[in-house]
Amino acid sequence: MSPVVMWALVLLVAFNLLLTYGVIRRLNDHESKILDLSRGEEPSTTFGNPAPGFVAPEFTTQTTAGSTIDRSELEEGVRFVGFFSTYCSPCRDELPRFVEFAAGRAEGQVMIVVEGPHDDAADMVGNGSDVTQVVLEPTEGQLKNAFGIDRYPAMLVLQDGVVVKNAATIGQLLVAASATV
Repeated sequence: MSPVVMWALVLLVAFNLLLTYGVIRRLNDHESKILDLSRGEEPSTTFGNPAPGFVAPEFTTQTTAGSTIDRSELEEGVRFVGFFSTYCSPCRDELPRFVEFAAGRAEGQVMIVVEGPHDDAADMVGNGSDVTQVVLEPTEGQLKNAFGIDRYPAMLVLQDGVVVKNAATIGQLLVAASATV
């Protein structure tokens, strides 16, 4: 075997080992994230949504019941705000669970914001407005932009108007709710 072929094989084996190391490292990272999620723990990323410490911005909007709500609604005690979109498949699974969660809370403690075409959003919410405040927003709506929501579903736990936890699933929200209430 010529020395050129031998060196080519050595380089090929070294490159293969480097790639294998990278794949194994990536799999270990994913495994730890999957384990965290299976235990209902918050993932290590905020998914681009408001991180703990984010102060709820000023806003004024209308609920489906015709009530006007603003930032002051979030300033006292623990509040939960869920952001969902008609364009989001996981939202269709999580929203009914969030409505069920809201049904067990005090009046005014939970707010649901659904982004998308009005008719689709109203259908998606179903009986949500019977148990809590519901806001339907067009795409790129006021609350979505004010809170900086860029991934759905997004569920926030606020204490006195400040985000203390965020979640992407109802399981994560329940863990956060039990820790803050």
